[in-house]
Amino acid sequence: MIRLRYTGLLVFASNILSLFTGLIFTSILARSLSKFDYGVWFFISSTLVYFQLFQSLVPFWGLRDSSRGLPVAKTCIAGNLLLSIPFMCVYIVMVPAFANAIGSQSTPFYLSSLFIPIYFVESGFNAIIQANFPHKMSYKGVIVDSIKLISIIWLIQLGLVGVISCVIVAYSVYLLFLFYVTGKFLAEKFSFTKLRDWLASSWIVLYGDIGGNVYGSLDILLLGFLSSASTLGSYGVALVIAGLIKMSSSLSSALYPKLLSGTGGKDRSIKDATMLSLMFLIPMTLGCVLLAPNLIDIFGSKYSDCLPAVYILSLNYFIGVLNLVANQVILGTEKADIERLSVRGLVRSSFFFVYSLQYVAIIIVVPLMLLLIPGYGMVGCATALLVTTTSIFLIKGLRAFRGIELVSYTRLSKFLLASLIMTAFITFIYGRGTAQTLLLIFSGSAIYFASLFIIDKETRDLARKTLDEIRSVINQ
Repeated sequence: MIRLRYTGLLVFASNILSLFTGLIFTSILARSLSKFDYGVWFFISSTLVYFQLFQSLVPFWGLRDSSRGLPVAKTCIAGNLLLSIPFMCVYIVMVPAFANAIGSQSTPFYLSSLFIPIYFVESGFNAIIQANFPHKMSYKGVIVDSIKLISIIWLIQLGLVGVISCVIVAYSVYLLFLFYVTGKFLAEKFSFTKLRDWLASSWIVLYGDIGGNVYGSLDILLLGFLSSASTLGSYGVALVIAGLIKMSSSLSSALYPKLLSGTGGKDRSIKDATMLSLMFLIPMTLGCVLLAPNLIDIFGSKYSDCLPAVYILSLNYFIGVLNLVANQVILGTEKADIERLSVRGLVRSSFFFVYSLQYVAIIIVVPLMLLLIPGYGMVGCATALLVTTTSIFLIKGLRAFRGIELVSYTRLSKFLLASLIMTAFITFIYGRGTAQTLLLIFSGSAIYFASLFIIDKETRDLARKTLDEIRSVINQ
């Protein structure tokens, strides 16, 4: 049985841990590698993105079918591995050109080609994990990050090759874990017919991926063309700070497979996912706004001009998380792919509706950015994003939440009250500096949850049930 709130909390906690371990790993690389090798590492990462564009095509359908109880695990995982081979071959052929483009040796690029099948296979495994026991998705950060931090101690002496080897080792261990977890599903037969049907219908997924990738990069692209590099640098800091709010999107990660499986009440599941998201989303957004000057100081006072953009982007990401919930509701309740997929059926489906909205977003945001960026810089860019995100959410919300009691206003008022208590506390002990900022984050979070624990019975019940779940896992 998919446990909605337990899964969300576990994945969210794992993401928080990964945030800190990721910062440690990144700082080790930055300090240990030469500036040139560090740049090559980022260049390799950027080239690999183009060879991963197709890795979600098979898992998209595999997740949906597996959530409905169909025996498709081996087809999903092995099929994605087969799909990765031509992309890996093309990458290997292009390695000399990539290496020559930045004056690097070819060895790191050839070694990095292994990431392509690794990421494809991982994506296939993750689809089956998310469909059947999504709470185990939370183990990825713990396994991958811990292995990376342990192995980098010995491998960093090999330079960039050691760094790449370290990440390959970490993901290989994670793949072994995924193989162990999904072992009973791998006894199923491989179906070339099912794989053929998935690939024949994969154009709709690619249609969505292209629209999403284009929209996701437009702000940086247009701001870079229409303003200065220094403005773009400050905007990047604003994105990182406000982007912390997006971590709360993991709290609704189990909603999609739960809706697909048809277990439990649909309306209750949507309400539970929304309320769990808001429980964390409200204080995280408020805390980001309150502590924005402190967080900017961590990057350096030279980026202080991005403060207004942080405020606007914080609201943008707040709505964006709710937008994701709407996405999960629309796609999770779509049944067009239960029968044999057809072009006409897909065009009439919610898949096409949701993915087409990304192109609508592009049509909205481009004129706004062209109008606002020349006069208002990064603030105009952030404002254009906010207007676009809000417009798309209103369109999706009307379709996703029609006739559903989305929130409990009694509990929502308790979230707001606990957030106000947290705000008063932060304002009272406010100070600047990295140590003081970390103290404010941890103590403010503790005050919020302590206040909510006292005034909200459902929070106390959720805490008790979560502890019971953790004990049961440990005792197994």
